[in-house]
Amino acid sequence: MEVIAERRYQLRGMADLVLCIGKPEPFPDGRDFLRPYEIDGPLTQRRFRLGGADAVQALLLAIAGASLDLGLCEEAVRGLLSLDGVIGDLGLPDPQALHGTRKGAG
Repeated sequence: MEVIAERRYQLRGMADLVLCIGKPEPFPDGRDFLRPYEIDGPLTQRRFRLGGADAVQALLLAIAGASLDLGLCEEAVRGLLSLDGVIGDLGLPDPQALHGTRKGAG
């Protein structure tokens, strides 16, 4: 995965958790796009690729997916995950706010 964006979250008494968002990749059919992202922490390691009709939609869906996954990861559930010293604020939009990224979707 070619990383185009990265964010580090701090954990009390542990190594950082890192969120990486990758460059969009076209589906094999060449019509739609996949956007990979990874969560790499001391308790949680996840790798995902979310698809969209174009690179922008794939990015929005990857951000929504990452926001949801980070909120449910073991580090967050245990109250260990912080961004710039603030616990509970992941600095990402609410995944529900990004639902329906196409006109007429909802």
